[in-house]
Amino acid sequence: MTTHFYNAKQASEFIKRVLEVRHKIIVRLHHNPTEKSLHMNLIEELGDNIPDNLVKTRTHHVKFTKRHYETFGFKFPKWSGEEGESINKEIIDVLPENSIIYFVMPDSIWTITRKDILEYNCLWYIKDVKPVYSVPLSALKEFYNQTGENSDPFGLYEVFL
Repeated sequence: MTTHFYNAKQASEFIKRVLEVRHKIIVRLHHNPTEKSLHMNLIEELGDNIPDNLVKTRTHHVKFTKRHYETFGFKFPKWSGEEGESINKEIIDVLPENSIIYFVMPDSIWTITRKDILEYNCLWYIKDVKPVYSVPLSALKEFYNQTGENSDPFGLYEVFL
């Protein structure tokens, strides 16, 4: 099995192209560095018809990870036996309400809305210091999977990267 994704920047470029081709959504890349890992934001302009009191952009936040949160079901017994994904609370706190989060693995991409992460409310602290939100894998929607049901039926990976 070939690995498609090596970091958030490379995956963001792939997501950008898929959004443009499949969904006719135009986004621009925005680098979002964090302490130990690279996160990226893709910014979607929602148009001029949006009332002034509403957010005129949508952020597509991309986080690269090499492994799922394997002990998620142990920490959150409601999802016993299930793995999860995690993202720092400080990132969620600054994302707009309408944001979409992409968890990128070397061979797949999964999505969830910021709103849904907050509704799961699986907040915990790494080493009792750093707050993190986690969600079960069953909460994520498959965006791309090299070997799964959505295994690039249109050949976008080969065409665009």
